[in-house]
Amino acid sequence: MPSTVANPPPITLDALMSMLENPASPPELVGPYLRVTSSGGRPFCPEVTINASLILPDDAGVAASATRKAALLAKVNDLARNVRLQRYRRRMEAATAWRGRRLVAEGDSWFQYPFLLLDVVNQLDRDFAILCSAAAGDELAGMLVQDEVVTAIVAERPDGVLLSAGGNDLLGRIAHVVERAVTDGDAPFDVAAHLGARFEACLDGLVAAYGVFLERIVAAADRRIPILCHSYDYAIPRPGGPWLGGPLAVACRITDPASQEAIVHAMVDRLHERLTRLVAEPRFGGLVTLVDCRGAVGRDEWHDELHPTNAGYAKVASRFRAALATALSAPPPAPTPSPPARPEVDERLMCAFELAMVHDGVTLLHELGRRMQTVVDGAHGAVGDLSYVPDSSADHVHPRLRAVGEAAMRDLYGALVPLLQDPAAATTVRGAFDEGRSAVAAALLSQADAAPAMPPVAAPVAVAIALRNIDLSSAASASSSLSAALAAELHA
Repeated sequence: MPSTVANPPPITLDALMSMLENPASPPELVGPYLRVTSSGGRPFCPEVTINASLILPDDAGVAASATRKAALLAKVNDLARNVRLQRYRRRMEAATAWRGRRLVAEGDSWFQYPFLLLDVVNQLDRDFAILCSAAAGDELAGMLVQDEVVTAIVAERPDGVLLSAGGNDLLGRIAHVVERAVTDGDAPFDVAAHLGARFEACLDGLVAAYGVFLERIVAAADRRIPILCHSYDYAIPRPGGPWLGGPLAVACRITDPASQEAIVHAMVDRLHERLTRLVAEPRFGGLVTLVDCRGAVGRDEWHDELHPTNAGYAKVASRFRAALATALSAPPPAPTPSPPARPEVDERLMCAFELAMVHDGVTLLHELGRRMQTVVDGAHGAVGDLSYVPDSSADHVHPRLRAVGEAAMRDLYGALVPLLQDPAAATTVRGAFDEGRSAVAAALLSQADAAPAMPPVAAPVAVAIALRNIDLSSAASASSSLSAALAAELHA
């Protein structure tokens, strides 16, 4: 990958904003106009600011205001992610241009370092089309709540999955998990004495959360695609460093540089050992590979205490590239399908009403498409709480899923219209209108269940859409509004 451009010309703030918003702007061109603040921000979450020495006054001859700068800074991380998303979408839209492997990625700043460094995903970009939802500073808890990677797997049907997680959860809490030094004359430094119960508790919690995360991803990736996660390299604390050196010296009273390095070295090794055992567990079906990144980055290839330089990231990426070559060429393990038990009807009715009240129609169409696709792909475990709608559906991230949802509703409407118009066949449904809204919803759910292609986990969403779209005041009104909805869908 090319390095950062040397001696870049000064530009206006507007020009910088345009550059940041352009998915075709190379990171090495943008990098010189940004820098990391002296505090460094949270671990694995660099705070990027403007390199004021390269910013010209605006057209009115007045330097950029603090308000405009703050607005730009607030967007840097989001813009960096959006640039990647647009680049991926452009590749997918150019049907004749991209014939290579497609991956989805989730993680922290090793996968998403905004503009200033060519992180692992940047380094792999020339070989793979990567839909990356990583964000600097993300912890495993946040990734579990956001559920972005699960939806991306269902929507994009990638060839593989990349994960970068755990650094913020462990090294990011170094001041809280490393025990304070106890002065004991000239006794040799004992790493084990500093990595006691607090460290083990943190590591146990991290590995448990990692296991839940992998279970969800394996369930979504039931098409038997490989999943690659990684251990971190031996980061080097720096005197007074904001993430490692400073906290170890001040909070833990460990000031000797060699002792600080020994602590970080042991933490990285322990995380690697636990992840090695985790990915080998039978519940993951042999789909998960741990990429060992220890020793990849040279001592002079660290940009700061936690992030490699471009050259260091290139070496980490080479290990991913080798692991991907092996994983993508190997035959997938034999599948072990386990369809879920059918949810209770009453539970699904409650979910349908909740979904209809909380979410708009477009969001529900995306969610219906997501659930339909999970079943098409055999990824039953990708749908857990029936009332939960992930951010990716609410934000309409995957347009293809809306198309799947619209097709499912056309099929359902097409089956319901003649049913409501046929007096002999519609006795049950018509009678439901005399019993109230809940009875109508139950009848709709029954018809959704009867649809050959409508799985039980998707039916509540379809019913929620119907509840929003049809007039439930009478069977005749319902028939009329369903006919109109079907006509609209067929001509959409």
